[in-house]
Amino acid sequence: MFTAEVLSAQGGGHAVVVPKDVAATFSSKRPPVLAHINGVEYRSRLMIYGGQCYLGLRKDLLRLLDVGAGDHIEIELVEGVVKLTLTHSMERESSRFIDAVSGGWPQILSNLKSLLETGAVVLGPKYLSKEQTR
Repeated sequence: MFTAEVLSAQGGGHAVVVPKDVAATFSSKRPPVLAHINGVEYRSRLMIYGGQCYLGLRKDLLRLLDVGAGDHIEIELVEGVVKLTLTHSMERESSRFIDAVSGGWPQILSNLKSLLETGAVVLGPKYLSKEQTR
């Protein structure tokens, strides 16, 4: 997490400077990021100008945060995050079968999230059929 000053950019845009030590933690110079800015979730991509790394800030975000050029904001950045939400409801009373299969959902969702974020599954070959491992 870091604190940064909101800067006014050309053309009416706004951005913050991403510290070099924070930018160095990412796998590329322009990664997609999930930012938490003063507690508000914001998705964007880092950009490089003149050797400096920036996070652009949309006007609707600035209005939501009630900040402008010269104000300081707290930012936490995470690279390439996928947000996955599943709502599962059943119009049936609980049974032993439902209880037994419901415990697998966290594992399935965790594996799906890993696949979406990294392109690889967490579960190893012992859980896959022989055709899937070839």
